[in-house]
Amino acid sequence: HITIRGLEISGYGDGINMSGYDHHITIEDCHIHHIDVGINFRDTMDHITVRRNHIHDSGHLGDTGEAMYVGCNYGTCVVSNSVIEGNWIHNTLSASQGDGIEVKEGSHSNIVRDNVIYDTHYPCILVYGTAGQPRNIVEGNVVWKCGDSGIQAAADAIVRNNIILESPENG
Repeated sequence: HITIRGLEISGYGDGINMSGYDHHITIEDCHIHHIDVGINFRDTMDHITVRRNHIHDSGHLGDTGEAMYVGCNYGTCVVSNSVIEGNWIHNTLSASQGDGIEVKEGSHSNIVRDNVIYDTHYPCILVYGTAGQPRNIVEGNVVWKCGDSGIQAAADAIVRNNIILESPENG
């Protein structure tokens, strides 16, 4: 049980990189900028709350540059029962990928709500399938100028009450 609050983080590498079996962590009111990945959930974890953070200029050196990377490729780690809310995310345009919030395959029972996301290189919000676990919820977000889809949900998601503007590919 830990709270990280009110920090300004910039420089090389990830702003916040969580690994190990983390649980019951809150990250709030931080200013994270000019880094590779803003907040990286890099291992199996649950009950993480990420709220009211300002994340911008991720991937500023051409790295992958997701503002939030939640889980691992191919479901090799799973993030569950977590809340990502009220964050202000923008300017991942220098990144090689640059999603706003990317919830990886197998991660489940997460809520992504009330975030403001714009000027991303890849989708503003991307959620993959949950591998048969309970669905993720994406609601109340406002996104625009997303470099791909505004919100891309591969499977197993409830997507409701979002506002998507100026998305060049798909809403």
